[in-house]
Amino acid sequence: MIPHWINGQRVLVAAAGDIRIYELATGRETRVTADGQSAFPAWHANGSIAYTSSRSEREGYSNVWFLPPSGKSGAVRLTQLEGQVDVDSWSPDGRTLAVHHHKPREGNSDVLMIGVEEGRSPEPQSFAAVPTLQQTSAAFSPDGRY
Repeated sequence: MIPHWINGQRVLVAAAGDIRIYELATGRETRVTADGQSAFPAWHANGSIAYTSSRSEREGYSNVWFLPPSGKSGAVRLTQLEGQVDVDSWSPDGRTLAVHHHKPREGNSDVLMIGVEEGRSPEPQSFAAVPTLQQTSAAFSPDGRY
């Protein structure tokens, strides 16, 4: 379990294949996913959650899903790529999600940037500065410039 904090009041974790939110003051748990195949959550301050899941993937691929702040409209799949796509970080303004894509046949991984708008599935943009290198764990600078 790797916690992802927000406000010091709640914590977002991946546990037992699902994404969960724990209220620190009360100990109350809210299960965000129930597919048993979710991991790598990233929580933006506006309440949006991005995570990796292999649900609905017959080939065993994992892709990125987005849950808007309200959560009422349900999760939207942001990527449809072969291999495994893992969530890395949100930009400070919450408009861009950095992920990395492990390509099954090439053996390398690329960092992708996804412009996220609620209810829309965007096309990821490659940030492959050096295509032969393993690119993972992308993080934005605090001001979002880099």
